[in-house]
Amino acid sequence: MIPPVTGNGMSMAFESAELASGPLVAWSRGELSWNEAHQKITRDCDAVFNRRLAWARWLQQIVQMPLLQDPLVALAGRSDWVWRWAFNRTR
Repeated sequence: MIPPVTGNGMSMAFESAELASGPLVAWSRGELSWNEAHQKITRDCDAVFNRRLAWARWLQQIVQMPLLQDPLVALAGRSDWVWRWAFNRTR
């Protein structure tokens, strides 16, 4: 699950549904077993989402650190770069 502060949950839901559609169609046609379809979906989702989720976990932890909250708000409020950087790592 994507950490809440980074958003993107619905986007990931749609992306994972798209990743699952091919293996599920193959399973429904008898071309893959359920276990094979499940493993393919898992591998594909891991390949697409692992980096995004790792950055999101890190960002969630950072924004919840009381000592960093004021400096982060000040920096993010003055810099489009900060927002673009975080967005690019979680999308």
